[in-house]
Amino acid sequence: MMWWAAALSMVLLILWWIGARDWRAGAILSSVAAGFLPWLLYPERTMFFFYTLPMTPFLMLALTFMIGKFLPPGGAASPRYPARLVLVVLFLAVLLVVSAFFWPIWSGQMIPDTAWRARVWIPSWS
Repeated sequence: MMWWAAALSMVLLILWWIGARDWRAGAILSSVAAGFLPWLLYPERTMFFFYTLPMTPFLMLALTFMIGKFLPPGGAASPRYPARLVLVVLFLAVLLVVSAFFWPIWSGQMIPDTAWRARVWIPSWS
């Protein structure tokens, strides 16, 4: 779920960089681009998921940046702050629950076949 949220935040980051001309958004985008764009030069090569690991800190920066932009300026003085803070906390709680759910797979634990099938959400994962 964090990867999907980070991908969405990258799209929003591009829009923010173009619209607001925020240099911080451009810095994060350039870091992700430096890690990903070279792989587009070799479309015939197989790309494995672990190739994206060097980009992970920058994807998390993008996600954090967009969460920061979601919270209204002025902090707790803003009337929209409590509702948006609740949404951010709920989002982070869902991330923790989903991460705990997939932890047996990520850590290589032995689990029953039914537990494995419960974690195969997309057919290409099996």
